[in-house]
Amino acid sequence: MHFKRSALTSAIICALSLSTSVYATNGYLSHGYGTKSKGMAGAGSALPQDAMIVTANVAGGVWVGQRMDIGFSLFQPNREYTQTASHNIDYTGPAIPFGSNPDFTGTVESENDLFFIPHFAYSQPLDEVSSVGVALYGNGGMNTSYDYHDTAYQLGSYGGARATPSDATTGVDLMQLALNLNYSRKLTDNFSVGAGMILAYQMFRAEGLSPFGAMAADGNPDNLSNQGRDGVPGWGVQLGALWQMNEQLSLGVAYQSQVDFERFKSYSDLFAQNGDLNAPAFVNIGLAFKATSTLTFAFDVQQIWYSDIDALSNDMTGNLKLCMAVKPIIVWVVVMALGLAGAT
Repeated sequence: MHFKRSALTSAIICALSLSTSVYATNGYLSHGYGTKSKGMAGAGSALPQDAMIVTANVAGGVWVGQRMDIGFSLFQPNREYTQTASHNIDYTGPAIPFGSNPDFTGTVESENDLFFIPHFAYSQPLDEVSSVGVALYGNGGMNTSYDYHDTAYQLGSYGGARATPSDATTGVDLMQLALNLNYSRKLTDNFSVGAGMILAYQMFRAEGLSPFGAMAADGNPDNLSNQGRDGVPGWGVQLGALWQMNEQLSLGVAYQSQVDFERFKSYSDLFAQNGDLNAPAFVNIGLAFKATSTLTFAFDVQQIWYSDIDALSNDMTGNLKLCMAVKPIIVWVVVMALGLAGAT
């Protein structure tokens, strides 16, 4: 993987940068959806193996016949931060986030280390050359929770215990669920195309960020932190093509648009554009090579355009304000995956 990134708006970067789970996946998207895809490190957009292929390449549904796939994954990220400085650069107070020791240094570990992420897909042929399908899947584990009891003087990671009301325990939680309704069709014996409508829902919660209230763009941080869980719907589209070039080699290409979510009203002081947090667009390009009757190599490249999401890419130089609509810097993720598929 190669990452070139900035951050979220000021407060959210301070929370999410403490979470290694952000880097354990492709940004905050999963490295694969479904058991077989995850088992191949996310590769497989040119290799239809089950009904979950539509999450990587919607054109693959017509190649798997009638089938249903149900499963789940257990995601166990280890999240912690270590503060090594006892004072800030101006020597006017302790450095943030606060560590666990009396001098404000030390390591603080996040709670909630195990996440259950289910998936479901069904493919139904309409005739010999076309198929419809549905897939339900999600992104989870984008979660941090740093108990204030584990920080110096129980102040919380950013001193939220001094806020009124107290906002001491620090963390964020982002969950996303997507329903992919799709259609695929073979235009020739070895070439198919597909399209899918994505209906999605995401939920978000943040706490412990009240100390950043002075940076709210409107001067009133009433929708910044500790507002409970907020949920919003969204939608997007996916297009794909799959070419079985010969008996051994296949090529797959798929594009998914941004998933356009409604704004988080309860966190309009945190995210850019008054609470706007869309899911980024991405493209998959994959090759699959059938070396033998029982062994196939799959290679995928994925590019994710986080730079088009203001809440994820706003420049944080100069006079920092939460939710400022400033020119985004380059933020992208390119992922390369190599997988092996065997048959018995």
